[in-house]
Amino acid sequence: MSGAAWVVGILPEPGNGIEAALARLRADPRVEFAEPDMVVRSHTAP
Repeated sequence: MSGAAWVVGILPEPGNGIEAALARLRADPRVEFAEPDMVVRSHTAP
């Protein structure tokens, strides 16, 4: 990691999905890591 860490939340532009926003962020050399903020829950026990 490069020194200071930043966490930034964004919303996709109207008409564009989250995948397009992620692709733009991942193509930016200033961005180290981009992923959607998702919650995953299990509905059954293993």
